[in-house]
Amino acid sequence: ARRSLTPEAMREVVRPHLDTDVRECFEQTLALAPFVRGEVVVQLVIGPEGRVWGAHTATDAPGFPLAEAGDCIAARVRTWRFPAPAYGATVAVNYPFVLSPE
Repeated sequence: ARRSLTPEAMREVVRPHLDTDVRECFEQTLALAPFVRGEVVVQLVIGPEGRVWGAHTATDAPGFPLAEAGDCIAARVRTWRFPAPAYGATVAVNYPFVLSPE
C-alpha cells in the first residue's frame, strides 16, 4: 500500500538519519567550532516516486560554520527515499534541523 507524504511520514524517514547522516555532518562542523548550535533549514524537492530531486540549504540559513553543516546535510538528504506524494505530485518541503552539541 502506498502511503502519502504526510508530515509524520517525513519524520519517519528523517528520524533514522538523525544519528547517522545529520550527526556526522554536524560533528564535522563541531571540529571547526566546538560550541556552535542553531537551526539549519534544508529545502528539498521530492518527485512523484519519492526520490529527492534536489536539496539545498535555505537562503536564510545562518553563516559559517552552520552553512557548511547545512550543505553536508543537504547532500545526504539527496540520497534519502520518501513515500511518494499523493496524485503523482512533486512536492517542495522546507525541513528544519536543530543542531546542538548535547
